Amino acid sequence: EIREQQARLPFDLQHGPLLRVTLLQLDEEEHQLLVTLHHIIADGWSLNVLIDEFSRLYASAVQG
Repeated sequence: EIREQQARLPFDLQHGPLLRVTLLQLDEEEHQLLVTLHHIIADGWSLNVLIDEFSRLYASAVQG
């Protein structure tokens, strides 16, 4: 499964990137955004900010 592969894939701390974003198409109308990041670039607070930003961008795109 792609989620497990991404979770096991190591990050290159010298050259990056330290954040990977993958859009998974589950069926014709359903998608999931998979965000994989190294813990060195995010803590609990910044993860909440990142999730909030993705949610706002998605809502804006859906509304046009």
